[in-house]
Amino acid sequence: MISAVAAFGLLFAYGCHAAEHNSTPQALNPQLTNMVQFQAPGAPVLYYNGSGPVPPYNMTSPVPAPISPLNSTAAIENDIYNQVYAIVNSTNAGITGNCDKCIAATEVMHIAAITQPVSTITNLLIRLCNAIPAFYDTIYAETCEAEFAGVGGQGPYFAQLLTKMSAATGDMQGLCWFYEACPLPPTVLINESQYFSPKPAAANTPLPPSGQEMNVLHISDWHLDVRYDIGSEANCSQYLCCRPYATNTHLHTTANNASVPASRFGSLFCDSPPDLALSSFTSMPHFFNMSNVEFTIFTGDIVSHDNDDQLSRAYVEYEEEVTYKTFKAELGNMPLYATLGNHDSLPEAYNTPNYFNPTSNLSSNIFSWNYELLSSMWYNYSWINATEQQYAATHYGAYAHTTAQGLRIISINTDFWYTDNIFNYANFTNPDASGVLTFLANELSACEARGQRAWVIGHVLSGYVRNSVFSKHSVLEWH
Repeated sequence: MISAVAAFGLLFAYGCHAAEHNSTPQALNPQLTNMVQFQAPGAPVLYYNGSGPVPPYNMTSPVPAPISPLNSTAAIENDIYNQVYAIVNSTNAGITGNCDKCIAATEVMHIAAITQPVSTITNLLIRLCNAIPAFYDTIYAETCEAEFAGVGGQGPYFAQLLTKMSAATGDMQGLCWFYEACPLPPTVLINESQYFSPKPAAANTPLPPSGQEMNVLHISDWHLDVRYDIGSEANCSQYLCCRPYATNTHLHTTANNASVPASRFGSLFCDSPPDLALSSFTSMPHFFNMSNVEFTIFTGDIVSHDNDDQLSRAYVEYEEEVTYKTFKAELGNMPLYATLGNHDSLPEAYNTPNYFNPTSNLSSNIFSWNYELLSSMWYNYSWINATEQQYAATHYGAYAHTTAQGLRIISINTDFWYTDNIFNYANFTNPDASGVLTFLANELSACEARGQRAWVIGHVLSGYVRNSVFSKHSVLEWH
């Protein structure tokens, strides 16, 4: 009796012998199946090539019965909250580094933002703010509720941001750097040839000095405080001072027994009271001849430094309207060219790129109300023309204007380079998500082709100086 192995060997040998006579080897003949000898009685036929009763490839398998989904907004909110809280605080989540925790938590919030209503995102932000001390330390309101759902109302803005964020463009690390949980992401490299046209041959030589002097008045950081309270505590423990509620907790003082009463003309820890602001204009003629000034540039920051829960659109609009009305009255027919500061918005420093909600409606940007208000005042006071006003209204307050002296003023909204603008952390690796850089490059290239000098005015200077006043109030000259 031969073994199965021996039988296979004989079959293999036979096949090789047959191949020598140019016949089909039995081992390769699909018609010959089940050639193994001595099969047990009743053994089934084993088929090849899916023949016989072998199931086809496209057979569908049964799926498990679905688990009942969470069927209430509150249950979904609780589950998301528990996930984010566990990522940030639990060692059982398997994530130990602060950066990794922040990125993972932001990923969860992104999924929440694209699937849940804004009210859920706002509630989550409030609950997480109350539960995570490091998060609470970043707000500019008395409570988390006031920061995200109250007068400050920043919850809906964060919901927009979280909806647009993507790991593909490094947004989560960028936002987590802002909250000091991650290292600064690498600088986004820019191919200047994509923005600037080739330099004209004539532009290789700088324009010669004209020999003419031009006097320009520069105003910045007006920060008018129409809530300034004369006689209140100017040496307070809680910024902003010179308000009726200001106190010094160490000295136990209030507005009734202020250690340093707020003067009508201002104090160190306070914004500009009306009399201080107006005295700057009445004092100017003592230092120079106003009739010799060609024009004024105002590089932004109108609104007072109130907490988020004390600001409103109505208050920002009022501040902006009375400020430019004052400028027009005090300067008379002198032209003024303005730009937006980080405090000339609501919420402070926020500006969204137009692609966030692309539509044919020119007012689709959630900050259009501000761009339209400011540009209309600049136009009504004859500082810019109708075409420039229309561009500023639809492009974040940016415009370009040629002065009577032939100088090109290019005003840009530099909040798109400001760290506190949370919308900069969506599409993070795109160096020009707003298109402001392209607008600036086109204007500068056109000036270069014409041989025209230009001033670029903005409030926040580009470059890394984290939230530093030394990075603000810029006027750059282009030859």
